[in-house]
Amino acid sequence: MAREIKTALAAAAGALALCATAADASVLYSSYSYETGEQGLIGYNPTTLGEYAAHTAPGDIRGLAFGACCDASLNGGALFVTRETDLGASVSRYDLGENYLDTLNFGPPIEAGIVAAGGGSVFWSYEGVWSGSGFHVGWLDPDFGVGPIEIDIGGKATGMVFGDDSLFVAWDGTIAEYDLGGNLLASQSYAYSIDSLAYGNGQLFAAANFFGANGLLAFDPQDLTSYDILANLNGEVNSLAFGDGSIYAAFDHSIGRYDTAGVELDSIDTGRRINGYLAFYSDATQGGVPEPSAWALMILGFGLAGSAFRARRKAPAFQA
Repeated sequence: MAREIKTALAAAAGALALCATAADASVLYSSYSYETGEQGLIGYNPTTLGEYAAHTAPGDIRGLAFGACCDASLNGGALFVTRETDLGASVSRYDLGENYLDTLNFGPPIEAGIVAAGGGSVFWSYEGVWSGSGFHVGWLDPDFGVGPIEIDIGGKATGMVFGDDSLFVAWDGTIAEYDLGGNLLASQSYAYSIDSLAYGNGQLFAAANFFGANGLLAFDPQDLTSYDILANLNGEVNSLAFGDGSIYAAFDHSIGRYDTAGVELDSIDTGRRINGYLAFYSDATQGGVPEPSAWALMILGFGLAGSAFRARRKAPAFQA
């Protein structure tokens, strides 16, 4: 079984290695699912929202994030994926120009949540028992291991993003700001729910549900006590992302692109596909991105890696 796992991971690494060719473009990632249970990842052209490629990936994806961690040899960027598999909660790391790198498995007592990256760190939210029952955000250390910092939060994290040298976390109707040491800098609670967060152009953006009505908000990161309503939205937002001057919002069956004033620039109908979590990869900050023809191979790497984890879980129990 160990040989099978290594073979699958090697195949995933080979698929990703074919994506080293760079193009003058950025990419919007989205996780997706169907009512049949099929799940996977898909890449979009951020300007046209045209699809690059999609591939199924075992495991329930709970979050996506790009960031520069945890190895200087990664040339500035890696994709981090949190998910639930047959092995339980995990955080995986991928180098888009090189290989599938590694995975931290935390086991069934821990339920994975959303993930964020920035400031040389990776932050992942989870519900678990390490520090008692409840909801937490943990830091991963520079060697992609469990870091020394863990904070308790008041509910399941619905939004998390790094910006302005701070980590912003939302749960229920609360937005909290933490420094890289895990110290609480500011916190503000509202009577409505915060569904997702994004950061860009010096602003903190939030998707909110006002007792059934949905809106796109903009906060000054230095003052969480007030905000501007940028737009009324036609549905509940599953995830936000920011890149190349635009805000992206994933709804159940559509994805929209907005400017920083809340004006809708473009949208696509994804049909039966249910959109999940978004992550934006910018060639301006992370280096080149794969050619569109290589996206299918790259996303295939995610699927192969997930299959390896699932196969290991199904190995027969030890018998004396």
